[in-house]
Amino acid sequence: MAKLLTKILISASLVALASLHATAQQNPPASPANRSASLDAGQFVTTSRPHQWRATKLIGLDVLGADNEKVGDVSEILIDPEGNEVVVVSIGGFLGIAGREVAVPFSAVEWRYGERPKTTETRTAPPPTSNEVTSRKTVDTTQRGYPDFAVIRTTRNELKAAPEFKYSRD
Repeated sequence: MAKLLTKILISASLVALASLHATAQQNPPASPANRSASLDAGQFVTTSRPHQWRATKLIGLDVLGADNEKVGDVSEILIDPEGNEVVVVSIGGFLGIAGREVAVPFSAVEWRYGERPKTTETRTAPPPTSNEVTSRKTVDTTQRGYPDFAVIRTTRNELKAAPEFKYSRD
């Protein structure tokens, strides 16, 4: 009988320890970092504001140079904890092969709506057929939430000579 009572006490102790461990995992102690991260009900954002852009809509936009020629595409938007933004532009290459990336401060990029400007070169392109989609015409830019293209005031040759951007290995 003493052996049975010992087994019951050991089993009960193990169950109690396991439940304490589970409770500790579900309710971690409030650390200073956890306390500062808690939000009041009034701090939640319920809708976007005009001129707030979704980064996913900026990635892939054409980037034009100073001569209004396409020099690349936006490949990434980087934001640090202080809110400083960097635009990574993919230049050169074909279908992502043999290209390279350069990065510029977000403030160095002009984000534009509407039709792309005509290039300095005179090109004769065939007129679009009725099935082809031409560049998007924006009626109300505050409702769409992203620009049509980007412009950086530099040339293709200056971008080619710019230092290549590399992602850190953190």
